[in-house]
Amino acid sequence: MHIGYLVFCLMAIATPVARTASPAIDAGPGGVLWDGRLYEYGRSVKTTEPFDGDAWFRITDATTGSTVATYAYDGGNDETFIYFAILAADVFALVTETRGIAGSGGSSLRKTEILTFTQDGIFLDRAGVPGLMAGYNNHGHLLVLSEDTEYRADHVFDAALVKTTLPTEFTVEGTFDYPYRGFATIDGATVERVSIEGPGIYELTVSDGEYVYRAVVTVDPSVQGIVDGAGYDAGVTIVARGTLSIDGDPYASGDSYAVPGHHVLTVRGENGYEKSWSFTIHPYVANVADGFRTADAVRIFSDAAALTIDGEAYRAGDPYHVPGRHVLEVLAANGYLRTIEFAILPSAAGVEDGAVYQGTVSIVVNGTAVLGGIGVTGTFTVTDPGSYDLVLYFDGEPYRTVSFTVVAAPAPTPWWELFPVVEVLSGACAVVGLFLIFRKK
Repeated sequence: MHIGYLVFCLMAIATPVARTASPAIDAGPGGVLWDGRLYEYGRSVKTTEPFDGDAWFRITDATTGSTVATYAYDGGNDETFIYFAILAADVFALVTETRGIAGSGGSSLRKTEILTFTQDGIFLDRAGVPGLMAGYNNHGHLLVLSEDTEYRADHVFDAALVKTTLPTEFTVEGTFDYPYRGFATIDGATVERVSIEGPGIYELTVSDGEYVYRAVVTVDPSVQGIVDGAGYDAGVTIVARGTLSIDGDPYASGDSYAVPGHHVLTVRGENGYEKSWSFTIHPYVANVADGFRTADAVRIFSDAAALTIDGEAYRAGDPYHVPGRHVLEVLAANGYLRTIEFAILPSAAGVEDGAVYQGTVSIVVNGTAVLGGIGVTGTFTVTDPGSYDLVLYFDGEPYRTVSFTVVAAPAPTPWWELFPVVEVLSGACAVVGLFLIFRKK
């Protein structure tokens, strides 16, 4: 049975339902309609001289009129079920006024007994307190007994008939529902039911006759979309009741929020209520990660507020090729800082391990290297024939060796060896020239 329905039923107890005619019932306030059933209770008379009765109840289906259960309690005295209380969704209690039988040795006996049953009328347990009570109350699934007209909570029982105390403070998340008999107020305003959904701090009172119960209720919102202290790799959508803000700026429940950094969600409610949740949205960082190593230039992309490499500002997307170990700092809102260590390894372009080059080779070193015992970097050429080891260094230690050979370029071939036909033609031209000269003479 839902609590909300139970609240309605408990409030209905204030107006007893008329008893079904039965000559066996001598006393009792009538009956209670609960969850579609009529619970009648009182006393069945056994004898009139001396007067003796047994506590009695009957459960009837309110729709069909059929009897669900009946029960009679005889504790050896004159017992009457005088009060009905709901102690759980499926447990009720009946309170007896127990008196000694006139003329018996215990005729002066006066005590109160409490019997609990399932909703179907199956007996569960029994407890008792000395003397008769001046007041009975039922709220919060507790039975409250007052010994005198001061109407204090002198005896409080739960569904297991364990003695307890009435709480003066409640703290719940989401919604506060409270079943009760009588009348209730929240912050001084009379309500028809106690069901508080909005976050806040409230004063609850329940009264029934002279009895008044007071408690302070704190309702925390049920926050969906974030967990206090958690981090997220993408934006979040937060759903909660109350007046919401993030880092002091208004936030509407259900809106997406994706600003990278550390944040504080604050929820405000009634009567000065305020509670905060912290969360972090990590900036997106692409093309680099902790421990990343490459011999190529790297382009880092991010939606962070700012990036630095080794303390120097870095613009997302720019190529970065400085060899060595580096620390990328990712900065975002409210002091967010993440560091990523990566390395760009030394490299050599224009030369390959094991290759042979004629005459000359042009080499580009990104980083630190040694060639023939001489430190080299940047762009340089090797022209002297010989075998070479180009040693690249990283962290002061040899990292990679490129071995290559330069051989002397072959001597150029004379042009007449390349073009013999041209030589023959030249000789023929000379002979013809001489002939023409002698003939002219």
